[in-house]
Amino acid sequence: MLELDGIRRVFADIVGEGNVVVGGEARYGWGALMGYRAFRRPKLRRENLIIITPGSAEEVAEVVKTANRNGIPIIPYGGGTGVMGGAAPTVEPAVMIDLRRMDRVIEVSYEDLTATAEAGVSIQKLNEAAAEKGLMFAHDPWSAPRATLGGAIATSGMGYYVAGYGSIREQVLGLEVVLPNGEILETRPAEFTSTGPSLKHIFIGSEGVFGVVTKATVRLHPLPEAEAMLGYEFPSFDAGFNAVKAMRRAKIRTSVLDMGEEAYGDADPTHDYEAELFILVEGFKEEVEAKISRIEKICREYGGERLSEGWAREFWKNRHALMHVYEKYLETGRDVEWLHENLLDYIHVYLPTSKVLEYKKKTAEIMKQHGLLLYERGLWGYPEVFSIVFYRPAEPSREEALEEAEEAIDKMLTLCQGMGGSMEHCHGVGIRLAKHMLREHGEAGIKLLQTLKNAIDQNNVMNPGKLIPKTSGLT
Repeated sequence: MLELDGIRRVFADIVGEGNVVVGGEARYGWGALMGYRAFRRPKLRRENLIIITPGSAEEVAEVVKTANRNGIPIIPYGGGTGVMGGAAPTVEPAVMIDLRRMDRVIEVSYEDLTATAEAGVSIQKLNEAAAEKGLMFAHDPWSAPRATLGGAIATSGMGYYVAGYGSIREQVLGLEVVLPNGEILETRPAEFTSTGPSLKHIFIGSEGVFGVVTKATVRLHPLPEAEAMLGYEFPSFDAGFNAVKAMRRAKIRTSVLDMGEEAYGDADPTHDYEAELFILVEGFKEEVEAKISRIEKICREYGGERLSEGWAREFWKNRHALMHVYEKYLETGRDVEWLHENLLDYIHVYLPTSKVLEYKKKTAEIMKQHGLLLYERGLWGYPEVFSIVFYRPAEPSREEALEEAEEAIDKMLTLCQGMGGSMEHCHGVGIRLAKHMLREHGEAGIKLLQTLKNAIDQNNVMNPGKLIPKTSGLT
């Protein structure tokens, strides 16, 4: 393998001197490496990380081909908003391909209801381009101002509109992907096809272990004729959960459904707290009016009280506010001040509807056992999509708090898997959840992933150490 400076010069010949940065100068791209949630992640030296910002799929192909030939690990990088350490190198030296120069919206078609864009475009920019033609891109995560299309695809992300339009997996029609050998694969942008296994789905949620997504064609939707933002307060999470179940049985499909039980006072996870449910309904005028009427009836039946429209609109207006806090964290490398005194974490699981309340009760006991305090429990889009946000004071030491939190999280994720659920519904695996992948997919599933990896990436240069756990004995 070439020496570091030699590596830099080779890549500079491909993408230009100004688009290759080594070490400390690459601080703008270091956000992916901070990942305080990635417990026990390896400490890597910045001087052994090369940041490359290509301007085209052809440049990406040359970079990947060159890195592969020299056995240099490659990590695709989007907006740096991942929370699992998916874009954090696990070996050094390594090449990080920052795709944010490739941010063109190539085409928005009103007739076809599609958009084609490069992987480095932000979700917000893509949606703004769609809106200019009276359309919307219905992937809207909290990180939309910074998160990229490629990053969303790599993690199989979800957004606020998941209730009505599905996750990014349902919205991707076709992909352009640079394979580890430098070949460029293009899958047809067809929503329905019966021509063998879907190749695009090999790469959706793959976290860059099979190749680099450089372009995508996605489904767009017409802006609605009418909409209404509704808010309800319930006496408990359970009451709101039962209302959501009743809406599903009534076949009421909303565009947004977001419920949160926010703790206060002692934040004891075994206590019940009031829950707020926010719903966005869209469609033609009569449809929206009919849905409002039935939703109102169901929510009142389960103890829900209507919140003011202003309060509901405030929730919607501020849905991306956390991104601005997180951006400061990415840019400065410093935790939010509150995090110096508390260890914050969360889990986002998928469970059969019939198991959610049982899981809520059992996880509350686990949290209490390990000194974790409840911040919020919630649903996102569906009754099966359940999340818990919690914290623990960093006492008597941050290390002890970390150990307690890690043990509690492991128990809660194992419990979820044992109840027929999945350990994560929207953020990917990264470093954070890799150790649970064997239980998630079983030995046969991990062997299949490893077989695919060996066939597509024979030199194991694409984001090594992700998806397939080292503890499986199969790597």
